[in-house]
Amino acid sequence: MQQPRSALSPLPDIVRGPSAPPRLPPRPSPPPPAPDFLVIGLFALRLTKRLIESLEYYPGRDADIIWLVNFLSPFHNEYELAKISGARRDDYLATYQSIVSRMKKQPKYPMRFMQMNPDRSAQPARRGSEMERPRDMTDVERLEIINFCDAAGEWGSILPIPAREAERMVELADRRKIADLDEQYYEDERPTTNRAKRPLTWKMALRDPASTDIVDYCIRGESNHLYEEPDVDEDIVYRIIPGDAVTDEELDICAGNFSSDYGVWSWRAHLEMGMMAEYGKPIHMSRVRLRAQCLPEGANNILVTVVTKDDRHVGHCFVSQWMHGDNRVWWITQLVVVKRYRNQRRATRMLQALAMHYDVGRSTQRDLVGIATVNPYSLCAILRVFGRGIEVLPSKPDWEKCRIRHTPLLSAACEPIVGAAPLSYIRNAKLSQGKLIANTRFFVDHATSEEAMERIIHSMNQQVSGPWEWLFGCLEPGHEYVCILDYSYDQEYKMDLALFDTPSVPNEPCLGKHAASPSKALFRAAFGSSRPPEQSPTPVRYADIDRYLLEVPESCVLDLNLSNRAHASLHGSMRKLIYEAKELIAKHLRVLPTIMGAKHIPRDLRRVYQTANMIFPLPGQIQTWGDFVPYVQEVFEHGINTEARMLILQAIHFQELRETDEREQKERAKNASALAKTTRSKEKKRSFMDTKEKPGIEPLAYAAYSLKDNNEERFAKSRTKRQQPYTSHTRDGT
Repeated sequence: MQQPRSALSPLPDIVRGPSAPPRLPPRPSPPPPAPDFLVIGLFALRLTKRLIESLEYYPGRDADIIWLVNFLSPFHNEYELAKISGARRDDYLATYQSIVSRMKKQPKYPMRFMQMNPDRSAQPARRGSEMERPRDMTDVERLEIINFCDAAGEWGSILPIPAREAERMVELADRRKIADLDEQYYEDERPTTNRAKRPLTWKMALRDPASTDIVDYCIRGESNHLYEEPDVDEDIVYRIIPGDAVTDEELDICAGNFSSDYGVWSWRAHLEMGMMAEYGKPIHMSRVRLRAQCLPEGANNILVTVVTKDDRHVGHCFVSQWMHGDNRVWWITQLVVVKRYRNQRRATRMLQALAMHYDVGRSTQRDLVGIATVNPYSLCAILRVFGRGIEVLPSKPDWEKCRIRHTPLLSAACEPIVGAAPLSYIRNAKLSQGKLIANTRFFVDHATSEEAMERIIHSMNQQVSGPWEWLFGCLEPGHEYVCILDYSYDQEYKMDLALFDTPSVPNEPCLGKHAASPSKALFRAAFGSSRPPEQSPTPVRYADIDRYLLEVPESCVLDLNLSNRAHASLHGSMRKLIYEAKELIAKHLRVLPTIMGAKHIPRDLRRVYQTANMIFPLPGQIQTWGDFVPYVQEVFEHGINTEARMLILQAIHFQELRETDEREQKERAKNASALAKTTRSKEKKRSFMDTKEKPGIEPLAYAAYSLKDNNEERFAKSRTKRQQPYTSHTRDGT
């Protein structure tokens, strides 16, 4: 494609036109169709943003800056032109000229325009100052001038360019590189012996795990008016380095980042490991230990780093790849992001770069991606890239009943993979029976991990009506989560978040039905309908149970051996509910308040606490257990059994929601079976009717001759049959 010529290149000499008879005016023709794409000047957009920022506030200024930032965010700074199409082109045509128009109307625009002009020869000379002699410009200065002149042309102004530099400036303008976002990812290939940057190229080369290429990937997300791509300002790239090419300097940097930003020793570490592991002190990692743990022999080792524009490493990911039978195993041994650069999808993009570079999930071999970690957010990153995200992960009981695609392998399937690992601390780890937890004897403090787990559990329970249980379980000292995914590439999966439009889903049976929003489609595929459950067959009388627990304090004893199931004053069903609630508390005490904290309290319980008889009636904004429990503790601040009473009520509500969810799942399965049966019946009936309407048409047998010859042969056979006289056959065939 021919590069667009600069709008302000020197004009050709004016010559007299050839003598020719005058032509008649042409007939009006329809306007040409709009092109499918446009080639625009990113330099002009950047200069527009810079000029607007130098102006004083005016209506629409901030919105214009935000639009320019978001529009430019996917493009690397080394690209000065861009090919845009589709919605991006329509957005540019509809918005950019309006932004320029508002900018030009500002009173200080002319002054800022002249101040930004990089051509010093065009600046008015000060009185009494000597004229500067012309000097040779650098290519950077020439490009700045031609870019500003072309941008001024888009703004409606004409600026001359220095005559002695015109030819070189036009040549530089013709060399502008064009970015094309049809390819989402681009890479920078470099030889292993040269770490200096080279211009980025728009191609993807899939490599074998034993490849020795060092490649930088620039991954940018889709921009919008509310989201500013964080990687643009720092010009971040994701660098793939094979294990054999990792230098001692890079190991020192990774070990330093791990030591300062990973975690601290737990109280158990001092007992197990002695003076080297002091409680609360950061876990120190040396270069030698890091090489031994993350670059083992017998595996293809890879280092992925997050590198800023000033060549600082702000994150890294060590990966070891080996064969397990005919399957390729990719084990993430260490995933660290510096604290200042977290919560911006840097860990996710390191895993994206790994998957792109080594064609993970695209080859004919089966790819298994695994990790052992104490950090739930690391699990979220691996589920985002190699699964379908944490938000479509089923609850633990559902996951144990039925194997769902894109979810972690069961513990029994993980054991042979873990046992064959070339990493000694993984190979010697003992998996807990029926749990995705392994004893690796890594005694890191779990306070941060538990806080992250509680946030995930609370957020997930806001999204679904039934109780959602964290399927990885709770960590014991020295244990880590284990997650292994069977990954295959799916081009339709875009790694987008799939959350509900509402912050929480009402779950009490009496609230009625709620309409589903379009963004719930992915949740319906994993969990079914997110509407509130129907009225249970026998509604639980929470108000009566709460009154009994309040009047009989000994009934709130949570120890099953002391409670002895003796609640003679209660109806049989209530007695059973309380005892089952205590069994549930003994099993799920650590996560029960977190799960139920996002659920709405039952309606009859809310009605009792909102009556005028209460000293402090329940405020209307308190809807969930997470807000209701602190309110009750404040109302009954001297009650000795308040905490246990609230736990029992939450456990009963947990069991009710679980039973309601199970009934809904059975009903959905029954409806799906009935629908499939009806569909098969209709298809069978339709096929029968088609055959009945066309009795003379038979399926054509495969033959080498044409359809015409086949029809003629059939016609001849039927004519012959009509001409044969009727004859009867005896038993022996004569």
